[in-house]
Amino acid sequence: MSLKAGGTERVVSLLASQLSQEFNTSIVTLVDSEPFYEIASTVSIHSPSRQLSRQKVVRTLQQVWHVFRSLRRLRPDVCLIVGEDIAGVLCLVARLAAVHRVYVSNRGTPDRSLRGLLGWLNPLFYRLADCVILQTSHAVDMLKPTYRKSRFEVISNPISIPIQAL
Repeated sequence: MSLKAGGTERVVSLLASQLSQEFNTSIVTLVDSEPFYEIASTVSIHSPSRQLSRQKVVRTLQQVWHVFRSLRRLRPDVCLIVGEDIAGVLCLVARLAAVHRVYVSNRGTPDRSLRGLLGWLNPLFYRLADCVILQTSHAVDMLKPTYRKSRFEVISNPISIPIQAL
């Protein structure tokens, strides 16, 4: 995940900013980018410090190593993994980094988690998460048969209503 423009990035920026009012909050990104959305100054951002490989497998290994090192250095009580491209593997990484509570938030279409490599890896590793957060009960119904050992909760997307609309 980056902090460029996008729906997942918007949710992460809003959530981190809100949480930072009460908790020490960090965002660990998979690529280095300037935040598109406003993020509270109390949120620390940890991005890979070097250029990542163009080869997908090498780049993924570099990203996983960056997350592991960041989690070991930060020692968070809670880790929320957002997205799903390497979320399953990051559940394992968070556990290896001794994070006490691990949550996954799938922000994309649920059928994506049933196909290809994700369809094999995520059901295996999501069971390491304390909870998998999905956006709709329909998504839970779709994933539950394959992700039998995972616990699900539904939390819809946050919305911001401009004050003029009220």
